[in-house]
Amino acid sequence: ALTDALASGHLRGAVLDVFPAEPLPEDSPLWRNPAVVVTPHMASMATSAEIVNQVAANIARLDAGEPLRNAVDLARGY
Repeated sequence: ALTDALASGHLRGAVLDVFPAEPLPEDSPLWRNPAVVVTPHMASMATSAEIVNQVAANIARLDAGEPLRNAVDLARGY
């Protein structure tokens, strides 16, 4: 329905963040549509203080030999 709405001009564009299957399948036509922006499931904006807290917490986890939070899973592609 979204692809049809874009093709017909009913919508000029779409910014998408969350999908029923994560990540969005590689063969989805949404990846190739120039009117669509796909974000990496993080559409919110973090404050500088929150970013500092997350980095500091991960440094502490690294020093303790614990797994890092919010690490990229290269096998999954995100």
